[in-house]
Amino acid sequence: MRKDIWPGQPAQLSEQEQRENDIVKLARFIERTATMYGNEGIPVRSDGRIDMQAYANLYFDTRNDAKKTREWEKEWFGDISDAQKIEKRHQMEGE
Repeated sequence: MRKDIWPGQPAQLSEQEQRENDIVKLARFIERTATMYGNEGIPVRSDGRIDMQAYANLYFDTRNDAKKTREWEKEWFGDISDAQKIEKRHQMEGE
């Protein structure tokens, strides 16, 4: 809730509002940065992570790494959809 210090003075953001505002700023920054790198031909996902599948020809263990990652995700998250995994990952990482 915003509280005026005195009439005519700009309202102050609550701690929760400031935190939410900061999260939105960071999300926008990550999205802009990912788009910028994508435009330069660097394979970056919208969450800011490098898309390692794009480097499969350079890094030959990509297929094995992807398999291990899927196994770990199944162990951590169980059998849920990719969208649900992303949501749980955001909750865990505080995004």
